[in-house]
Amino acid sequence: MNWLETNRITRNARIVQKAVEQFDQQFTSQFRFRRRYIPRTTAANRLTPTELSRFVRTYYLVWTLLRTPVDKLLAHLERMTLKQCHLVDEMLLLPQYIGDRSQKMIISCGEGYVPENSWGQPRSESREQLGMVLYAHIKRIEDGRENPYAYWHDDDHNLGYRNFNFIWDHYKPDFKATCVARCPSKLDTDIEYETRGLWEDSEDEEVHFPLGKGI
Repeated sequence: MNWLETNRITRNARIVQKAVEQFDQQFTSQFRFRRRYIPRTTAANRLTPTELSRFVRTYYLVWTLLRTPVDKLLAHLERMTLKQCHLVDEMLLLPQYIGDRSQKMIISCGEGYVPENSWGQPRSESREQLGMVLYAHIKRIEDGRENPYAYWHDDDHNLGYRNFNFIWDHYKPDFKATCVARCPSKLDTDIEYETRGLWEDSEDEEVHFPLGKGI
């Protein structure tokens, strides 16, 4: 590994660390029902280690997808599980820039830059394109399942916060049930879901730092 790669990895780590700190400030620390779901010894104003790993891995994945040409997006998405697709979809709601701000911002006629949409996250051509392609891809997968909507996550019982649900540890049973379209009490062996590309568990949601070009 040469010094350019080392500098790039270090720079990227700083960007992601700042994103985590901002998320904790805007979401984790403001999630007033969070204390119900985490151990007493765990700080309620910061992501748990497993939530942090889930956040970091998804952030890097979104960053990579945002820099992927639109005509190649579907090929990348088809290699992902439905679980990963939902995490990416949720991360797109992040009210902050993702990555190094190199994405071309959408320009409104006669009004210059439009920095945010109605959800509060910065708008860019790549973000809008990824959102549209991802939505259609998720719908195709979900419609193709047996009893495709036998179960859907319930975000009306204080399990999530401001449209963020899947990132939290305590939401995992509902998240998994949503992906495989079965009630949490009727989940079977994971092997079936892995082979169908719906869900795959990872050891403690381990952090993954992709070293792909362009990041």
